[in-house]
Amino acid sequence: MNLEFQSQCGVDTNAKLEFPWMVTLFNANSLNGRPFCGGSLLSAIVVLTAAHCIQNLKPEDIVIRAGQQRDFNSSKEENYQERNVAEIIIYEHFLKENFYNDLALLILNKSLIKSNNIETVCVPTNMDNINFNNCLVTTWGMQKNGNYSTVFKEKHISVFTNTDCQNILKTDLGDEIILHNSFFCTVENFRNNSICSGDGGSPLVCPDNFHRYFQVGIVSWSPYNCEDELKTKDSIVYTNLTQFSNWIDARLIELGYGAISS
Repeated sequence: MNLEFQSQCGVDTNAKLEFPWMVTLFNANSLNGRPFCGGSLLSAIVVLTAAHCIQNLKPEDIVIRAGQQRDFNSSKEENYQERNVAEIIIYEHFLKENFYNDLALLILNKSLIKSNNIETVCVPTNMDNINFNNCLVTTWGMQKNGNYSTVFKEKHISVFTNTDCQNILKTDLGDEIILHNSFFCTVENFRNNSICSGDGGSPLVCPDNFHRYFQVGIVSWSPYNCEDELKTKDSIVYTNLTQFSNWIDARLIELGYGAISS
């Protein structure tokens, strides 16, 4: 059984929605509430998210929504699709104490239907052709004022600098802090690019030289309060997805699907 959508992964040109691989995770008992995390669509039936988002949940606790990126309060919302989750696959070496290896797969109960609103993102095996000057994170999480966003949030990120980022972490958390190799981090302008509650699991994507978007990271954690107006910079820590492309392929092959990384 082959995964659907693979041949068009990461392409957002002429799409009705700018980032059609973005999905949101809801508690199955409160679909009219706010999403508790984000995720991305790897295929018509597989969602990638952060392990910390779903570590204490069962499949029946989760509903994913694909194709909604405009306004939760709009009466003219685009035609999104919802699916139940049939299986959760958490990376076997995820450590909940420190979020090492923070990723998980959600296998849906049935395939999504491809549309202008719904498409897959690419997963890289390396970063040789990635343009790091035009990356972005897309989220639905909380805003700095403590209210959840009713419109889709897009945060542009252009600088990946583990050394500078780790120095900032050491300033606030102590010299003993060393980033695990399952992470990388970025230094953001805090006022414009803060990560808040509900943003976990969301994709960090960058284009390649052919204008296809590849997911290079998953929002994992930040040591800072996004409502802190005194901060001028923030370090955001992501799961480094290139470390796990082989694991993703292996799990999907075990389930009878094909590999998806490219």
